[in-house]
Amino acid sequence: MDTGITEPRIRVNRSAALVLSNAWQDIDFNGTSAQNANTFGKDTISGKPMVWYDQSTKLFRFYNLYDKNYIFRMDPATTATLLTTRATLQYRLVVPNGVSAGVDFYIPFSDDGGYGDISEVTIISTTMLHKSVILPIFVENKIKTNGFKVQMKLSNSLITLGVCTLNSVSVLIY
Repeated sequence: MDTGITEPRIRVNRSAALVLSNAWQDIDFNGTSAQNANTFGKDTISGKPMVWYDQSTKLFRFYNLYDKNYIFRMDPATTATLLTTRATLQYRLVVPNGVSAGVDFYIPFSDDGGYGDISEVTIISTTMLHKSVILPIFVENKIKTNGFKVQMKLSNSLITLGVCTLNSVSVLIY
């Protein structure tokens, strides 16, 4: 995939299907793809990676002495069956202990619900490629210390036998 991005970047994906509900679910980026890459490199003094996805904690982690802006891009794909109720695919980035010990910080709209809507899920038997989520991430002390994870859910329950499955999702940070 030629993204046209020449700056350092990390790309990870999830390829295992996940049935979504109206409760927040952690997204584990455990997929394999020829497009996955991490070109950030390591700090020359400490040897720590500058940006990485930690499989053991399911967190995106950052190491830098200085605060820095990054761009976060997420591309989800779903299928749905037997929907009798409208529902919207939602996401949030969670910074564990980002406010204080035991109190998480949420991105985007941290002052207004702490989540974002992606798009409505529909009854499509083939994969629905949702619009990309693109947002700036200001990595300062709370994110450098705690990292962040991605969570997704449906805006409301699907009545009767309706099912919405997250078929794949990728994240690109640059």
